[in-house]
Amino acid sequence: MKKIYTIVFLLSFTGLFGQPTRSLNTDLEFVFEHPLLLHRLDSLSLNIGEEASVLIRLVDLKGNQVKTTFMIRGQRKAIVAEPRRSDTTGVAKVTVKALDSGELNLRAMAIGKKGRTVGALKINVPLIPLEKITFVNPIQKVFIGTSVNYSVKVFDKAKRIRKNMNVVFTSSNNKVAEFDNFGNLTINKPGKTTITATIDDIAESLVVSAKKNPARKIKFDISENQVRTGDVIKLKATVLDGRDKVLKNIPITFSFSGKAINQTDNFINNQSTESIGLPASGLITQNGKFVAETAGIYTLTAQSSGFSASKKVKVVPRNVRKRLEVVGHGTISNVNTSDLWVWPGVGKHKGKDFAVTGTHSADGEAYFWDISDPANMEIIDTIKVDARTVNDVKISEDGRVGVISREGASNRKNGLVILDVTDPFNVSIINEYNDDLTGGVHNVFIYEDHIYALSAGRRYDIINISDPANPFRVGSYELNTPGHSIHDVWV
Repeated sequence: MKKIYTIVFLLSFTGLFGQPTRSLNTDLEFVFEHPLLLHRLDSLSLNIGEEASVLIRLVDLKGNQVKTTFMIRGQRKAIVAEPRRSDTTGVAKVTVKALDSGELNLRAMAIGKKGRTVGALKINVPLIPLEKITFVNPIQKVFIGTSVNYSVKVFDKAKRIRKNMNVVFTSSNNKVAEFDNFGNLTINKPGKTTITATIDDIAESLVVSAKKNPARKIKFDISENQVRTGDVIKLKATVLDGRDKVLKNIPITFSFSGKAINQTDNFINNQSTESIGLPASGLITQNGKFVAETAGIYTLTAQSSGFSASKKVKVVPRNVRKRLEVVGHGTISNVNTSDLWVWPGVGKHKGKDFAVTGTHSADGEAYFWDISDPANMEIIDTIKVDARTVNDVKISEDGRVGVISREGASNRKNGLVILDVTDPFNVSIINEYNDDLTGGVHNVFIYEDHIYALSAGRRYDIINISDPANPFRVGSYELNTPGHSIHDVWV
């Protein structure tokens, strides 16, 4: 049987988590203008679905044009802005499209030696009037002693579904059935009632018929009586009449209660042999599934029409712990290690295992290791780049492309270095990517021909490497909040 080893490199460094907040540059500003009239815009009004063009310029305090690139952002699911980046002239003609209503913003941001320059143009998008309400899968035949939940969809005149709307449900005959504050209709006695969903001056009604309930008991089964934390139990409950005939269309609700138990507890004849402790945690769904987050003894209950049935289940820890045995060390005594990635060899090296490590506050080196024999790990190649720190190292899923990040380069080109690692004994540099990454790339991840890079602790950039020799940016995202910082990325 093949042994599975965990390779652990001890990291020794400080100062990674206290990155200083980049200050605002007050010597520059963004100007938003009409692209034809060239007069300054204080705000813009659009209806949903409409587009407009805006000219954005970066200028100094005297109004002189500043030639540098900057980023342009709308608001997620509300404002689309294209392009998302200016060219080096410091001017961008941006097409803005409104997707949702509200007081929104078109934002621009530039990063320079003196800090960030941020600007915003307010965009007012009025609400579209509502048009109709529709019930979602409504139940019109109900039974005494049950509770039925009703939901609706609200549409505006643009045919969009409006969410988080304060819809009011009413019943025309509360003696037959009445609503609570959450859209649940409780059935009290036989008869008919008209239920109505209302918002503003829009309403939709439905006639509901309440019948005598033939239910006399509940049959309840569960798929397991002992599981591990995280395992899903399927619940099967049916409502029966006095002749044990299955009744359909009668709602059943599920609930649970639980108490935590010790890991060593025995479970004999549905009884705990040890003291029961704190409340246990889990999740139960109304379509009949249960999962426990903590070990314990749980009581699962199915209820309908005034009848209930319960089952007990014991949940034990997953017990995934295993003692680690140190079988070898990969030692570098003269520098600090920053990051580690392990991957299986490909091609002529299939069957071998390799690792790459970065270096922190050193001389820009990344070390490649043969770890096929964990007791005798050895450095097989080294890549050196212009950097103080090679902070993050990653290898693609196919084991052929690597990327290392750079911080503290002498020329401030603190970007990415893309590597050919098909032969880990002879790693070569394919290309570099430094566009607007002068603040340093702290963390990276490779997924499906894209590098996800964390730039200067403040922004995510997405770089396409389907052709590793010709990388290009396809997206960028940054929060526009003062003092924010982001530290890592994992896809």
